[in-house]
Amino acid sequence: MKWKKWKARVPSALALSLEESMRRDLLFLNNPVLVQGLALTPAVGVTTTLQNALVLSAAALLLITPVRLIGDLLYERIPSRLRMLVYSIIAALVYIPAVIILSLVFGAQVNNAGIFLPVLIVDGVVLSRAEIPSREGIGYALRNGLMTSFGVSMVLVLTGAVREFLGAGKLYGVQLLKTAPLPVASTVAGGFITVALFAAALQAVANRYKRARAGGDAK
Repeated sequence: MKWKKWKARVPSALALSLEESMRRDLLFLNNPVLVQGLALTPAVGVTTTLQNALVLSAAALLLITPVRLIGDLLYERIPSRLRMLVYSIIAALVYIPAVIILSLVFGAQVNNAGIFLPVLIVDGVVLSRAEIPSREGIGYALRNGLMTSFGVSMVLVLTGAVREFLGAGKLYGVQLLKTAPLPVASTVAGGFITVALFAAALQAVANRYKRARAGGDAK
């Protein structure tokens, strides 16, 4: 009888372990852009070139982790009904030194990001900490902030490189082909299609990983 009860619990326990490990993988299996659908507006609107993608990636690195850490430190002092507002203010304050650093590093290239750069302040990828109903702890907040930043940056850089190559025949401003293989890649529609193809490929990999992991655990 005990054996049957234990055997019945095993599949649910394995499923929980698998889902938890995938949820924590913010770089690939639970990527903020391709899986959670965060930062889609700048990912599609700005990443027409690799240079623009690098600017946006640096902005994400300078915003996401600091905002998450400060939000975690102040969590118990912020009323739940005001949490989103306060986190938006924190993000706006962090944005000021961040944009100064970006201007020093990238110069006039920062202007190519246009309105999409300050829009990051109120994007879900930066403010997602407000939805967590308890403190994470500094270590966990730092880990999640960095993983989220790297997950976003990876998608932005790949999207920017692919769109620049297909849409202009260039890579980081260097002309590689005489004619663009697929000029539509430089448009907003091309950006959506590129991100969608990346998301579909990642989902296929995730499904294979689930099946492989479930089969290995069952053995």
